[in-house]
Amino acid sequence: PVDSNNMAEPGAIFGSSDNLQQAVALLNGIPQGKLPKLLQRVLDKLHLPDDRPFSAEEEAALTAALELDSDQVPLALNTIAFIFQTTAYHQISAEELNIHLRAISVEEDQAKIFAKAWGAKGALAVANLRNRSFYENEVKDVSWRLNLMLAQSSQAKPKIPNVLFDVKLENKSNEAEHIQLEFDHAALSKFYTQMELIQEQLDHLT
Repeated sequence: PVDSNNMAEPGAIFGSSDNLQQAVALLNGIPQGKLPKLLQRVLDKLHLPDDRPFSAEEEAALTAALELDSDQVPLALNTIAFIFQTTAYHQISAEELNIHLRAISVEEDQAKIFAKAWGAKGALAVANLRNRSFYENEVKDVSWRLNLMLAQSSQAKPKIPNVLFDVKLENKSNEAEHIQLEFDHAALSKFYTQMELIQEQLDHLT
């Protein structure tokens, strides 16, 4: 049974951002017959941050199977992972998860599927999360610069802007290494959207 005196306000643990509401609409549109396998795969890989639940080829297949855009599949999968990570963090039961999901407009049948998946594998997922190793490296500094490249066309010679990032990492022995990243405008916009979603999720866990 759910103890309403100890449970957080329904839905509050997940927040109410526009990104989340957009993702909830995607989750509500996933066919009920296909949702359990998605949840199971995400749960199985929840404690492995470097191991994506689906390969790039599988995500491409999901795009067609779920009738989603290529950008919508990662959003749906990341949101499923966020829901289960938050559930683990707050140590709530399957029944409580159902209540919280209904409060953020997840449809009743979809919420029941989430709750059933958590009831079956939630304890194992929590145990795996507790036992996982944390990263050895920590980001110490980030610098960037704008770069303009000339297109190969010898006639118009348009300038193509991109951004170069230099990320300094440091391990526990204070040994540093640098990673260089390059983004064009489209890639940077997509990266920013992902970082914004991560920030929103962190805000609701702290």
